[in-house]
Amino acid sequence: MADVGHFPERPRRAGVDPADVGRVIVTHAHPDHIGGNVGADGAPRFPSARLTMRREEWDHWTADETLAAQPPLYAEPVRRHLLPLADRVELLDEDGEIVPGIHALHAPGHTPGHLAVAIRSAGEELLYISDAALHPLHLEHPDWASGFEIDAPRALESRRRLFDRAADGGSLVLAFHFHPFPSRGGVERAGRGWAWRPLTSR
Repeated sequence: MADVGHFPERPRRAGVDPADVGRVIVTHAHPDHIGGNVGADGAPRFPSARLTMRREEWDHWTADETLAAQPPLYAEPVRRHLLPLADRVELLDEDGEIVPGIHALHAPGHTPGHLAVAIRSAGEELLYISDAALHPLHLEHPDWASGFEIDAPRALESRRRLFDRAADGGSLVLAFHFHPFPSRGGVERAGRGWAWRPLTSR
C-alpha cells in the first residue's frame, strides 16, 4: 500500500520537530489512528506530548474483556501503541476546548468515545470528522452503516450532527478516509443527506 505508512516523516517535512509537539489528540483507538504513537523501537514518536482522548474510548479499549474479544488486528496495536503511554493520557468527559482554538466534539458510534475536532481561527472552522464517515457515499446515504461501526444508530446521529454543522456553518471538512488526499472539502444539504464538494487545490 504505497499511500500509507508515511506518517513518521510528515511532521519533519512540514517543518515540525516531533520533540516540539506538546499535544496529540487521539480521535479513537483503531489501528490506523494510533499506529503512529510509538516507533519500531517502542519509544514514543512525540516524546514531550500529552495524549488527549475521551474517557469512554480509553475505558473501552483498555478493558481486558474488550481486548480478549478483538482480533489481533485491533488488540495488538492498542497493546503496543496506546497502553504503554498510559501515564501521558488525559481523558475528556465533555466537549470543550483542548488547547486554544482546538475543540473536542464527542461523535460516538464508530467507537464509544470517537471524537471529531473543530479547529477555529479568524471566524473560520476546519471540522475534522475522523471516521464519522468513511466515504462520500455516507453523505448521500447517511443511514448506510459501515461494518466498522460499533453502534450504527449512534454513528448515524453523529454523522447528522457533524454534517449539519458543516453545511450550516460553511465549515471546511477534513475527512480522514476520503480520496483524493488531503481529503478536504465542503458539504451542502442534498436530499436526505449532503453533497460532498472536494477541494483538491491548495
